[in-house]
Amino acid sequence: MSRKSKWILATVTLIVLSAALGVALVQKGRAEGNLTEIVNALIDNLLATGVRILELPLLLLLAVVGVLGATSAVLVSRLGTKRGRVRLSRVLLTVVVLLVVFAVAYVVDRKLAELGSELRELRSKASTDAVGLLNVICERNAKRRSFLFDSPKAEGRLRELFGEVRMLPLIYDEATDIVLVRRMEPIAQAYLAVVNLEHPTLEIRLGTTIKKKRPTSEFARENRCTVAINGEAGRSASMDSGFGSWIGNLIYRGEVILLEDTNRRPFLSFDRANRATYSRASVVDTTVTPEKYNVIWGRADVLLEGEVRPARKGKGQPRTAMAINKDGTRLYLLVVDGRQPEYSMGFNGGDVGEFLKAFGAHEGMLCDQGGSSCIYLSRFGGISNIPCGRRERPTYTHFGITLPAKK
Repeated sequence: MSRKSKWILATVTLIVLSAALGVALVQKGRAEGNLTEIVNALIDNLLATGVRILELPLLLLLAVVGVLGATSAVLVSRLGTKRGRVRLSRVLLTVVVLLVVFAVAYVVDRKLAELGSELRELRSKASTDAVGLLNVICERNAKRRSFLFDSPKAEGRLRELFGEVRMLPLIYDEATDIVLVRRMEPIAQAYLAVVNLEHPTLEIRLGTTIKKKRPTSEFARENRCTVAINGEAGRSASMDSGFGSWIGNLIYRGEVILLEDTNRRPFLSFDRANRATYSRASVVDTTVTPEKYNVIWGRADVLLEGEVRPARKGKGQPRTAMAINKDGTRLYLLVVDGRQPEYSMGFNGGDVGEFLKAFGAHEGMLCDQGGSSCIYLSRFGGISNIPCGRRERPTYTHFGITLPAKK
């Protein structure tokens, strides 16, 4: 028998056996009245097998794909030893190569998706567990039992704005509440500190080493801050980028560090009693008054007299924002993670304004953002969000609060 006849016989035999198996399954299903269940069970078993295979280490999967591809290539090359089969073998070899490339791409994509899903679940669980544990500790030690904001009202408003959200508020210390909010679609993770500026021992800390950048965590630990956020990073992430046009007013404990409001930057001022006032971006103000005992600038208005600016449009980004309530007795420090698919894609400018307004803010500003956005929470152990660069980025200025013990 010739080789060609053997190939034809093998192919026919395989087809006949497959058909016989199919007929047997159909007859069995008809006899038992559950053909659909048998087919579904077969599909489920195949899918389960595929899932178990994908749970193997990535390198092992790639090695298996490589071995199968090489074996197929050898078989195809042998098929083309005769001239009449060279063209066929080339076609088959091309198909094998394409299948191997597709298999490698699929395996890598599935493994990355699996790792991303696991990482997202771990982050969510870690945040929830940390907040839950910290909430128990804070409740035991708290000298107050009510939040500094209307929690049911804020959560209801957030659901109206963003749909499904998960809100975890806690009484952080005598002067501060911390709220973790997770928006489900599009996915975003936000950290909000609500601060009672009327607390008798509260002190404001500003980072003023403006000739050299340093991490927010370093500033916060040096000043024993309970909460701190990033300030201005200037034109770029590089250590010597300079402020460029991103510059404004900075005063610390009555000492003028900068008075550069010519680029129309908004700023927050605090008097000696920590009562806050807001200066919008359109107003140029380089005067020094008693209300400006501590001053820090931002980049753009996000909330003016209770009205959100700008409109809710554009892509989400990592955000840092500062805001105050109408009478200047509450301070809101917001950090939103972004540019991280499967974890947090961030807020647009309008989202920030609406979010702050839901908690009672009346006026506020966007600060430096992107990879610079970070929030330091001493009771959480340091930087508590996940910056989009996966690590904290140094900035020129910083803002923090501390609660020294009464003398």
